[in-house]
Amino acid sequence: MKNNTLISPAEVVELAFGGGGNLRPEDVSEATIVAAQRKYLLPVLGEALLEEMIDGSHGDLVEEFIKPSLALYVKRLLLPSLAAKVGVVGVVRYVGEGYTEVDEKTLHRLMRRTKADADVVLDAAVDYVELHPELFPNYVAINNIRNGINIDSGIVL
Repeated sequence: MKNNTLISPAEVVELAFGGGGNLRPEDVSEATIVAAQRKYLLPVLGEALLEEMIDGSHGDLVEEFIKPSLALYVKRLLLPSLAAKVGVVGVVRYVGEGYTEVDEKTLHRLMRRTKADADVVLDAAVDYVELHPELFPNYVAINNIRNGINIDSGIVL
């Protein structure tokens, strides 16, 4: 079976959550990774270049830029669900000694900041790709969604 992701759950945990037991790899599903790839990378890189990367091409670019940005995008998708789990009694949240749930405003700020950090890293990858078109013939700059719109703080400019 073909691996359809650019990053493993263990790499997500290490790159986006700092490893060290903050989150377990089994808490990161392949579906969430695929969702992040499709939602955040596909509109920027295009299907052909993304497929090349999934197939193992452009390893240095993937390791240096794509995996770190993808890990942060996965984190962004995971953040709302980390405080709650679905069980036999419904949706429950964990309340531990010395911990309290963050308010919604703080959570949204964290999600925006995580996406902004990921965007910066992905933009660096795109800059590299656009500076070396001979290495990335399947990248089509005009199809990059960021070349058509500008988003600042969630506002389309």
